[in-house]
Amino acid sequence: MGISYTEQDHRWTGGGQREKVVEAAFDSTYTAGGESLAPSDVGLGSIENVTIESGTTDSGYVVEWDPATGVLVVREESDAGGGLTEVADATDLSGESIRLSIRGRS
Repeated sequence: MGISYTEQDHRWTGGGQREKVVEAAFDSTYTAGGESLAPSDVGLGSIENVTIESGTTDSGYVVEWDPATGVLVVREESDAGGGLTEVADATDLSGESIRLSIRGRS
């Protein structure tokens, strides 16, 4: 399934533009390359911007939005040092969540 999204707040920001705040909860099978965030997942017709409101999950995973591919990529500190690397395919992230602010059109 990937990620389940629970709406926390929403508001109109002018015209047909909306902003939604959601809690994104990961499941037990992360997909390499990132988990899809489709506009329909959060009740929008299109996504214009995603802001990660909480910098990391409770366990310290870093989540990034890739606007080119429309996915949320989960990263962790590399064992070899040298920065963050994407977590492995099928990593169990159940219990991990992140708060997102999503701006788009209805």
